[in-house]
Amino acid sequence: MMQRGLHDAIDDTSKDAVVASFFGGTGSNTRVGFYARYFDYYEKELKHLRLGIRQSTRPIDELAAKTHGDIVRICTVLKGAHSLPRSEVRKSVRGILFPLEDDLAINRSLDLTVRLWLMINVRDKDLAIRTPHKPSVQWGETDSLHDFIQRQFPSSKFGGTQRHPRLRPSFTVAEMVEICSLDLRWTDSLEDHLRLDMRRRKVLWVFSYKDFLNGHLNSGETLSSELVNETIMTLNMLFPQWDPATQRLLAKHGQVFHDTAPFFGPQRLNLDDFAFWKVRLVEIYEEIYLAPPDSWRQLWVDRRNPHQYYTFWIALIVLGLSLLSCAASILQAWASIRALNLQIAVMSETSR
Repeated sequence: MMQRGLHDAIDDTSKDAVVASFFGGTGSNTRVGFYARYFDYYEKELKHLRLGIRQSTRPIDELAAKTHGDIVRICTVLKGAHSLPRSEVRKSVRGILFPLEDDLAINRSLDLTVRLWLMINVRDKDLAIRTPHKPSVQWGETDSLHDFIQRQFPSSKFGGTQRHPRLRPSFTVAEMVEICSLDLRWTDSLEDHLRLDMRRRKVLWVFSYKDFLNGHLNSGETLSSELVNETIMTLNMLFPQWDPATQRLLAKHGQVFHDTAPFFGPQRLNLDDFAFWKVRLVEIYEEIYLAPPDSWRQLWVDRRNPHQYYTFWIALIVLGLSLLSCAASILQAWASIRALNLQIAVMSETSR
């Protein structure tokens, strides 16, 4: 088994073992090169743990897991104990892998493995400060991994299908960035996907690791294939490949996730097609897409409602013409009065 330490960048042999353990699968999905973006995230996550004011205060030194092989072995234990409470999982990990490690070291190793394996930002509150831009979640002592995951991704049968049974084809992120002043950000936490932050600006967080999603779509072990498939559907709907504005937006952000299969064809605009992301889609649709323009620039480019758009501009043109007519009338009256005064002055001079 690979022994390269977590302090070191992951090598190809370790990557092979991680892909086989995390994703399994067959064909092209077993190739390490297929997961290039995912391993960028993997390395970034470990770099965060290597940082510290002093070497003795680095979080990576407080882990029970010391090698990439340890991460793979912990993942194997988690797969076999996904229905057990976290406290029992910790006992199993200690008995099998780390008999001399304390609870904190094993707990943080469990959290790291879940972050790397499932891309869910689970970490204890003391380490949450390392990701201030995104919420962290905690895996409780009495919760099984299965229950913990279900709580992060609840399935909803309701959430707006009666108000909006079908979304408009122009419901795209590119459209909302252009017209609704939406600020697009990218997240590497799956549970953060489609989170809308309205506190200061209209910020939408999007999870775009399609290689990771494809890996779990084929393995279908811990993250349900329905959840993974639906996540890919939201990317296809909000970032349609056929839309030039979307292509320009993705190029601007350096996003190439549409280069990765699977491809599920045209947009799925029926909300009944979504269970896990339905509530967030409805929130985006109501709070952003259907919101009225809040600037003159947005009014100029907003064609979401053509009848309203042309009615507004026709009314504005009529108002402008009316104002010009009033101004012309006032100018004509002023000129008439001035001419009359001039005539009176001339007559007065003549009479003298």
